[in-house]
Amino acid sequence: MARVYSDGTSPSTRAGFDDDGQMMFPKTPIIRSEPYRRWVASLPCIACGVEGFSQAAHANYGKGLSMKTCDTKTFPLCGPHWGLAGCHQAHDSGMTRAERRSAETRYVEQMRDLAIASGWGEFFS
Repeated sequence: MARVYSDGTSPSTRAGFDDDGQMMFPKTPIIRSEPYRRWVASLPCIACGVEGFSQAAHANYGKGLSMKTCDTKTFPLCGPHWGLAGCHQAHDSGMTRAERRSAETRYVEQMRDLAIASGWGEFFS
């Protein structure tokens, strides 16, 4: 006989699975695409507009420890150039968490729209 807690839940339900063993809250698949990341890096920096120095920066929200987020949550930020550290470094270490999350949300939304308009829509459906 399966164990049932006093609130009527079973161990599997508490772990996020229904009685049929299906995940109650399925995880969104993590998309990895080197061609997409290269395309993102080919764009001007989304923060300052400089061209030719961008890197595909991953958002820092919605990830696990030592894990990158899905490639659909990338945006171009410039790396070091002309003696400057670049927006990527400033983004990662020069903002408060709230400022960074706000910027990342804007950047991810802008990139989603641009990517769909540029033919990368299959990653966002």
